[in-house]
Amino acid sequence: MNWIKNIVLALFICCIPDWVSAQIRVDYPIDANQLASALTGTSSCIIPTNAIVSGNTSSNKSFGLFTKKTGSTFPFDSGVILSTRPSKISEDISVSYAPWAIRDNDLEKALGFSYATNNRTFLEFEFEAKTKVLSFNYLFASDEYKNNLTYNPCDRPEYSDGVAILIKEADNPTSNYENLAVILNDKKEKITVSSYTIRPDFFMSGVKKCDKKNIDYFDSTFNSNTINFAGQTKVLEARKDNLIPGKKYKIKFVIAEGPSPAEFSALFIEAGSFTSKIDLGPDLTNNKALCFGKTHELNSGLAGISHKWTKTDSGTTTLLTETSNLLTINQKGTYKAEVIDTGCTYTGEIKINYNAKIIVADQPFAICESILTPNQAIFDLGSKKSAIIGTNNLNITKYIDSSGNPVNPINYLGTNGEIIEVEVEESNTKCTEKAKITLQTIPTSIDPTIPTDPIIRDFSGNKNTVTLIPLNTTDPFEFSLDGFNFQKGPLFYKRESFDDTFYILNTTSCKVAEGKYTILNHPSFFTPNGDFANDNWKINKMFDVDPNAKVIIFDRYGKLLKQFDSNTITNLGWDGTYNGAFLPADDYWFSVQFSNREAKGHFSLIR
Repeated sequence: MNWIKNIVLALFICCIPDWVSAQIRVDYPIDANQLASALTGTSSCIIPTNAIVSGNTSSNKSFGLFTKKTGSTFPFDSGVILSTRPSKISEDISVSYAPWAIRDNDLEKALGFSYATNNRTFLEFEFEAKTKVLSFNYLFASDEYKNNLTYNPCDRPEYSDGVAILIKEADNPTSNYENLAVILNDKKEKITVSSYTIRPDFFMSGVKKCDKKNIDYFDSTFNSNTINFAGQTKVLEARKDNLIPGKKYKIKFVIAEGPSPAEFSALFIEAGSFTSKIDLGPDLTNNKALCFGKTHELNSGLAGISHKWTKTDSGTTTLLTETSNLLTINQKGTYKAEVIDTGCTYTGEIKINYNAKIIVADQPFAICESILTPNQAIFDLGSKKSAIIGTNNLNITKYIDSSGNPVNPINYLGTNGEIIEVEVEESNTKCTEKAKITLQTIPTSIDPTIPTDPIIRDFSGNKNTVTLIPLNTTDPFEFSLDGFNFQKGPLFYKRESFDDTFYILNTTSCKVAEGKYTILNHPSFFTPNGDFANDNWKINKMFDVDPNAKVIIFDRYGKLLKQFDSNTITNLGWDGTYNGAFLPADDYWFSVQFSNREAKGHFSLIR
């Protein structure tokens, strides 16, 4: 047991500096009930039972009740201290003691320690839950902030002293302890509290030995004159959110030495902070802030009891008229519920923020009506996107018709006077706002102007094209081959019709000019094998286009093979022969001689 001697020696030589003047007073309690009662206070209605305290139980106990001296900067006015050395030493009083080599299995299991702890001190008691939420304040102080980071590697968490606040169901033999002495690291993971997990940058002789960890939880303003330790955490909150009211629980506060027993630690728990709280839910701020105009219902969970609701905003606190357990809100602020039930006071608080209103602009959308269906037109609803959302970080997620049904914004058949609702979402907050597109159709009229003949590309199978010619180069026009679907470009692909009407619409005046176009199709191949299917090559309906047209067929060398006119009634086309002989499978060429033009193409003979 040489390490015990080392502890005693270190305690008197280096660990109790005589220049420190602590700012707290420590008193030894009468019994465990006094410690438990100090934590629960008088107004929370939490009555501790079966209280047990254990540690160094000699005249210099490792547990006690502390009070803050006048002018002290210690964050707690009073409370309970559990230490791995006599608690009086935290007051800078030199006392003699023998270390107690007592381990704590519950602590080791909760923290996953693979070594035996020492100098264990704990306080435990049972209580009946009054609300769903239990909360209290504590902090961890240690001399490991002075020496342990020097003597031991920075990546060895097992050298830290162990501290835990354990809770479980008291009457359930299968219930396991849950550790409430945890913080959230940068990855939002729960980790245990120690000098390893919460620490500043550590330097020795001007050289950094250890990098900081979770520095937001470390009290950088700590002054060793306050308590006789080298450093401490900020005030931390232990919280249990899912208690069952009326059920009995056991709670255990425990601290013990790790394998480096020369540096001591303590757990300070604020008196009266061990209270039942009303759970109003997590704060709705930052990325959880509510969307503008949205209502939110707060529920204390304590029905049938009169409530006092207040709202604080910009330093002004307002008493609200609602007295039930439910409160519906639609404004930002800090909301607080207070309930007094047979002398017990329960409180809950929540912060609410609202995102700014999303700015969108309703849009009229007037276009020329369809020449085939009055009071209707094809609308490109997506063309109004930039006018609706501007340059904001917004997206349109849905277009909704007057019946509440989602619609495709592309080529939407709309009616004059119809209103389309547009749902807009802000990319970061996912909040939504709605805008309206009011559809309007302008009556169309006939433009007597005769359009220029379109440019026709014949005889390309279903790749034939028609290019319409605008009436002039100054007005805006749209083009159509069916009088219903109009497009901005004049080029139409894959046309298979042969003699039809085209339309050119002036989108400013809503006047429509009409013209005729002719385009021919032909089979790209034929199979003259005598099966009466596709045995002849011909151009269907050529007679309807030009009764006087003639077709001339050549081989690849330009030799005339066949000639026939457009009268498909008397001429069945070409059967793939020349002078009665079957011609071989090959590509063949043709020319169509119209009354006013010529068209050429080619096709295949397949055997």
